[in-house]
Amino acid sequence: MKALILWEDVPATADMYLVDATPNDFDVLKAVNAKYVGIDDNDDCLDYVAHALATRWKGCKVDGPVMGPIDLVVQCGVMSV
Repeated sequence: MKALILWEDVPATADMYLVDATPNDFDVLKAVNAKYVGIDDNDDCLDYVAHALATRWKGCKVDGPVMGPIDLVVQCGVMSV
């Protein structure tokens, strides 16, 4: 399954990642939609996504238009303010 993740570091940056999500990843991504580190602390799902973006999904960052079917779009990240 394809998932598009908009990972924000508010107020500094926002990055998009197009990832191939396993069924477990898909469930975790649904749980983190609209959650932010700094607001929703102690959230294991956010920790999971942050770690995956820094390691196995690091090369999945996109800088332009995304084509093709996408199964899930989520927005989450870090609230630095």
